[in-house]
Amino acid sequence: MIEVTNSFDWLCNVCIDLMMRASEYTGLSYGTINILLFVILGPLSTILFCTSSIIGITMANGLNLKRKRILWSIAFCLGCIAVVCVLALIAYTLFMIPMDEIS
Repeated sequence: MIEVTNSFDWLCNVCIDLMMRASEYTGLSYGTINILLFVILGPLSTILFCTSSIIGITMANGLNLKRKRILWSIAFCLGCIAVVCVLALIAYTLFMIPMDEIS
């Protein structure tokens, strides 16, 4: 790993280590995990949460209120699912680390 000079370097090294371990335990390559997290799931959750916020803000005008509530619920739930996918990969990796390697 890179020599740690500040807390950001330490955090970066921890994240890289987690993704390397995730690639070992899941059978996916480091690049695939990187793309899943930062190219697909990250932007997808951001877009879905922004969409649900915009729908929620425009619900105040009362036009098609029922339809907007349904769209808001769908966008919010899909955003939550995207975040849960990221957290599930991290949790799976952390639980797969043998206890003797944690120090």
